[in-house]
Amino acid sequence: MAGAPRSGFTIKEPAQEGVVSRSRVLTACPACASGTTRPRGLRYTASSAADQLYPAARGIEHNARLRESIRSLWEGEMCEMWLCDTCGFGFAQPHVSGDEVFYSLLQEDPSYPSDRWEYAPVRRDLLRTAICGRVLDYGAGDGAFLTCLPDSCQGIAVELSGVLRERLLRRGVETVSAGSLGSAVPAESLDAVTMFQVLEHVADFRSLLSWCLRVLRPGGRLYVSVPEGERLRQWEEATGLPDLPPFHVNQWTRTSLAAALVDAGFSAVATMMDGFSAANAATLLGNAFRAQAVRPTSPAYVAWSVSNRRLRRVLLGALAVRYAPRLAVLAAKAPTLCSRVTLLARAARPEA
Repeated sequence: MAGAPRSGFTIKEPAQEGVVSRSRVLTACPACASGTTRPRGLRYTASSAADQLYPAARGIEHNARLRESIRSLWEGEMCEMWLCDTCGFGFAQPHVSGDEVFYSLLQEDPSYPSDRWEYAPVRRDLLRTAICGRVLDYGAGDGAFLTCLPDSCQGIAVELSGVLRERLLRRGVETVSAGSLGSAVPAESLDAVTMFQVLEHVADFRSLLSWCLRVLRPGGRLYVSVPEGERLRQWEEATGLPDLPPFHVNQWTRTSLAAALVDAGFSAVATMMDGFSAANAATLLGNAFRAQAVRPTSPAYVAWSVSNRRLRRVLLGALAVRYAPRLAVLAAKAPTLCSRVTLLARAARPEA
């Protein structure tokens, strides 16, 4: 049944220091409800997460605020990654999303790519099916997707960040805050909803998918893109850079994403994945370099700690030569590791 609540919470005694500290711990998979979940043996502290995301050397006060934000979200110091053996879904325990405070501390100046691989197939599908009417982009960033749609489409942007909402309004994009969706978007009022690289950040994805079903007209389409979970885990192993919560709290596979969409009430679910691209290869190599930059004894750490973003990029680029042999080994694996990185799903609200 669409939107049916899942059981799978078990009450635990308050955790001791060094143990995931949350009184409600998921025992069933959030995506498929299977009980075949297990810890992956990857644990992170709030301090280590904050140090990777914003090094203390770059700003002690900022790092401390980020660390306390993460502790507040986790209700403690520890978080660990779990995996469902049935659908391949990976998830953080505690399973909680970053909030606006966390993201405001995380990003100095939010920037988004002007184009993504998944934009083109979604644009083609919208035009081919002639449903390009009212299109809502959830997590719109600076509006790159909406502004490339034809004039026949009425684009609506939903964005958590107040800074980005102001930027969207300056670009003339109709904008809605995430907190006012209930009143701003009536039921059955949209022809399509897009969510590019969003669901990996959202713990309560079930409520979000249920909302998408409600606001779409019968026959309306939902497009969702996420990093592919199995490939993400391979990248973690290859680069040494963890896919950290509470930034990413979900790792989706084709099976787990389809299960979540069907459970929410969608039908006609179809999926596709990207091929090799230079952008994927650049990101892979960048992650490997970032892994070096979080080690306090490395020269890369010193460069990564520079507060001026432009100067930091220059220094990191200069240091890339030092790590060239390691990066070359990883580059040899790029043809395999840099395809099937992004998963795109299309689903529809049933006609009746």
